[in-house]
Amino acid sequence: MLYFASTLKNYNIQAKDGELGKVKDLYFDDRKWTVRYLVADTRKWLPGKKVVVSPSGVKAVDTEEQVIHVENNKEDIRNNAALEEKQDFSYEKEMELSDTFGWKQYWTGEFLWGGYLTPMDPMEEPARAAEPQTTKEPPINDNVHGRNDKLRSTENIKGEFKHGVVHGENGKIGYIKDITIDEDTWRIRYLLVDTSEWSTKERVLLSPDWLQSVDWLANDFYIDLKLETIEEGPNYEKDQRVTKEFEEIIYQKYRKEPYWQ
Repeated sequence: MLYFASTLKNYNIQAKDGELGKVKDLYFDDRKWTVRYLVADTRKWLPGKKVVVSPSGVKAVDTEEQVIHVENNKEDIRNNAALEEKQDFSYEKEMELSDTFGWKQYWTGEFLWGGYLTPMDPMEEPARAAEPQTTKEPPINDNVHGRNDKLRSTENIKGEFKHGVVHGENGKIGYIKDITIDEDTWRIRYLLVDTSEWSTKERVLLSPDWLQSVDWLANDFYIDLKLETIEEGPNYEKDQRVTKEFEEIIYQKYRKEPYWQ
């Protein structure tokens, strides 16, 4: 199952002893394109701050009630996982959060979540197999403490006022309108791109694995597809469920190797 980032923004984050707030944003790393933190909207009880929760601290996601249950107490998270609204994540802060809450250190080890395949794998169980490798690593950024990634806000590339622009090999393809997230790994599987200005297709799903480069300052995303190829691909209908059959059509039409193989 895939979550849409816009849908998750309607979900409440529920601690053991109370509600933290609705999902305000999602932070992902720009190397493996995986959501590393959920940000709670705390304006009512903690103005000027943002509270973060790692997917490895999530106990369950209730899609019917639209609630994300987390393992810790509200006060513990409030006192130890709060950052200033405009404060960036530092290596030291992430280490502190990991030490305090037992969240997985995703930047260590060879797997998607450090030594684990998914954020919810039991800590005592080592990973058995790696996340399927893509043919090309996504763009790598600054190296800090041995890390080659940087955390990015999904709202900065698909927000109401900010949209990433996707460029193909022969011109613009469209605007990023939403993001899909794998329910097990929290990896970003697809960018939902509005192509209606340049194609007869209205919306298409494109994998971040196909990106050649990203200009994060200009919000420009460059992908190795031509507009003519987009014309051959499937249109994504609004509120359509992304089934495995639909994914197979996507990879077949764009002549890409499926991530599950």
